[in-house]
Amino acid sequence: MGEDGIRRLVAHAVQAPSGGNVQPWTFLARGDVLHCRTDDTRPPTLLDFQGSATHLAIGAAVENIDLAARAAGWACQVRSFPDPADPGLVCTLAFSRDPRLPHPPLADWIGRRATNRRHGPARPLDAAHRQTLTDCAADSGALLQLITERTELTELGEVIGAGDRLRMLNPRLHREMMAELRWTPDEVRDTRDGIDLATLEADAADLAGLSLARHWPHLALVRELGGGAAFAEGAVKSVAGSSALGHLTVPGTGPTAQVAGGRALQRLWLTATSLGLGLQPLTVLLYLFARAEHPDATGLDATETATLHTLRKRMSALLPPRTGHTELMLFRLSYAPPPTARSLRREVDSVLRFEAAGPTPPGRPSAP
Repeated sequence: MGEDGIRRLVAHAVQAPSGGNVQPWTFLARGDVLHCRTDDTRPPTLLDFQGSATHLAIGAAVENIDLAARAAGWACQVRSFPDPADPGLVCTLAFSRDPRLPHPPLADWIGRRATNRRHGPARPLDAAHRQTLTDCAADSGALLQLITERTELTELGEVIGAGDRLRMLNPRLHREMMAELRWTPDEVRDTRDGIDLATLEADAADLAGLSLARHWPHLALVRELGGGAAFAEGAVKSVAGSSALGHLTVPGTGPTAQVAGGRALQRLWLTATSLGLGLQPLTVLLYLFARAEHPDATGLDATETATLHTLRKRMSALLPPRTGHTELMLFRLSYAPPPTARSLRREVDSVLRFEAAGPTPPGRPSAP
C-alpha cells in the first residue's frame, strides 16, 4: 500500500466524529498493518466514563478506514484489543490487495458527514428513511429505536435539557466543556480540534449568554440558588425542530462492544447523511447516566446523582434500557439545511507515524 496509501486512509479516519471533537486517536503504521491507539496525552474527562467515548470514536474511525480501503481495492482485517497487556492498542488493521472488492457506497459520504445543529421543519420522518436507518443498524449488529411522536419528543427534549443544565452547573463538567470550545477563528486554526463556535449555529443572543457563562464565578451563584433553567432551553428547542430522536445500542458491554458500536454508529450516520438527514448527537445524558449508575459516581454530588436517577426513570418510560446492551448514542434527526460550518481536524502527520516492520511483537509499538 505504501506510505501515501496509509496517509489517505488515515485522512479518512480523522473525519470520524468524537465527543467534543477531541479526536482521541493516534495511528502507527508498520508495513501494511495499521495500529489504532488511544491518544494518552489527552487528559481524561468526566463524560468519557471508563473510556467509552474514546472507544466509540476510534470505532467510527476504524469504520472509515475499512470503507476507504475497500473503495481503493484493499481488504481490511480488523482485530480489536489484540494485546491484553496493552489496552491503549484498540485495533490493528491488516490490509491485502483485492481489486475484486465492490465499491462501498457509504465511502462516498465520509467527507460530507458532519454534526448538524440547525433546526429543521418539524415534519414527520419519512417511512422509507425510518426503515433504511433501522435496517442499517440491524445489519451492523446494533439496535436503533426511533421516537417520532410529538408529545414523546417534547418529554425527551425536557429530559435532555435537564441534563444539559446539570452539566453546565457542575464545576468540573463546566470547566471541561469550556475547554472544548474554540472561541476565535485563530484558536480554531491553531488547534484544529474542539468545537468551533460557528458550528453551534447560535444567534447573537445565545452567543452572548454563552460568553457570560464561560466564567464559573458567574455560575456559582446560579448553582447555589438552584437557577439555570435557561440552560435547558437549547435542547428543548432543538428537539422541537426535529423529525425524530434516535437511541442506538449494541449487544455486549465493555471496550470491545464500544468499538463495534462506533463502527455501527458511523455507518448509521453516513446512511443518514446519504438520505439528506441532519444528525446531532445528544449523548451527554447517557454518559452521565453511566457514571451516576456506577457504584463510584466520582465527580457527581448526591443531589446531581439523585437528579440523574430521576431523569433516567423519565427516559426509560419511552426508551427502556436493554439488559446486556451498551448505550452508544442519543441523537436528533432533522430535515434541516446543511450546517454552515464544520469543525476542523488535526493534520494527518500530527496523528500518524511510520515504523519499519521488524521483530517488535505484534500490537506493541516501539517508543516514538
